[in-house]
Amino acid sequence: FLSGDIARFEPERTLATFEEAEGVLLDFGSPGLAEHLHRRRHPALRRRNDPDPIPYEPPKGEVYDYPLPWVGFMRKYGYQLPFFQDPVYYGIAASFGCPYRCRYCNTHLAGFRRRSVDAFLQELRYAKALGFASLYIRDATFFSDREWTGELFERWSGEGHRFEWLALTRPDLVDEEIAARASQLGCRMLVMGAESDDEEALKAVDRGMNIASLCGGFEAARKHGIRTAAQFIVGLRTPNADNDIAARTRRAAESMTAFLDRLDPDDVSLAVFDRRPGVKVTGEILTSMDEQRRQWEALARRLQRRFYLRPRRLIREVRRWRSWPQVRLVLKTAYHVMTHSMRSGAEE
Repeated sequence: FLSGDIARFEPERTLATFEEAEGVLLDFGSPGLAEHLHRRRHPALRRRNDPDPIPYEPPKGEVYDYPLPWVGFMRKYGYQLPFFQDPVYYGIAASFGCPYRCRYCNTHLAGFRRRSVDAFLQELRYAKALGFASLYIRDATFFSDREWTGELFERWSGEGHRFEWLALTRPDLVDEEIAARASQLGCRMLVMGAESDDEEALKAVDRGMNIASLCGGFEAARKHGIRTAAQFIVGLRTPNADNDIAARTRRAAESMTAFLDRLDPDDVSLAVFDRRPGVKVTGEILTSMDEQRRQWEALARRLQRRFYLRPRRLIREVRRWRSWPQVRLVLKTAYHVMTHSMRSGAEE
């Protein structure tokens, strides 16, 4: 059985391409495979020879859970991130999918479901028992349910768990209260989708966020000592009327440089728009990003080099180092990032 974005959104094409596949799992957060093993059908598992496939509807906010992972698996790979004193982390999720409907993304097309607070805390205890000190919360949008987050933080604090952790979220979900409580519970980094400094472009792709709330999230996190990473889609901008690509790229470079200096994140991810399975490329903004991909890729590399080679940024990074394992991983990561960037720059 096959799964993933292509299998989910293009099941017929997937089955035609991989003739040995028995079927496709349209939702790997579903019990489709378990039902198959019990010889029962499930809408999320489309089998090749099904005469009448059951229509599948993505989840719409229901509660779900998954079994605790096998101990041997969690100890085997030792995945690491350079943001923790102990870089080896435990990956955990509180939800699957996303409740927001940004037009450039396909995560919401998979639906949305959330684990119970009880289930999440059970896995925190499990991670603690295995000796992990660092967590990577893998949700697409942590903090999306404020009431759920408040209950989790209250009980997390009551149980006295001491982890360093990072999570992905939207900056408009991070205010003084959320940032303060997250920091008290060991949050070391928030990776936040800024996406663009162009408010009209954000509105056009249904981002549901303005520049003021975007900047407010970064300010709140910084105030409470949480490291921030800003994710941008380079080229997510309102097209200029004369369709002058060179002028548009130049204005984007000037605008994003000024905005990055104002936002002052600790790290950045400068990506370009990618046609993700299931996403319809319609409207002037998405179409122009898709057509001018090479120009935006070149700009992303230039902006990245400028950002990471600033003396202020380098000094700030060194001051955060707290252990030799962390230092080694930071230097190794920096070497690979910069050599890749320099090779790409030489090809421009």
